[in-house]
Amino acid sequence: MPKYHVEVPHGSSMQACVQAMYAFMHSASHFIANSEWGCDDDVHKAWVIVEAADKDEVRMMLPPEFRKDAQITLLARYDRQKIDEIIHKHTH
Repeated sequence: MPKYHVEVPHGSSMQACVQAMYAFMHSASHFIANSEWGCDDDVHKAWVIVEAADKDEVRMMLPPEFRKDAQITLLARYDRQKIDEIIHKHTH
């Protein structure tokens, strides 16, 4: 199943952090258990890697108020052979 890196920004006030954590705790338990938060370093975002069929499925995992601003990126892991193929294709 495809993996996605999800970045979810929220406001920079303490109240915004608490609201984001509350929303995730009550509607996206997978995210709470697996998220990393940047708030302690004044980067008001949460990050998580999830498996899902597509970006729409990932977006639906998020609390509704964070769906619009979330950055969802499909991840790929390349072995040396695949990297060589990509380099060859784009340099010759």
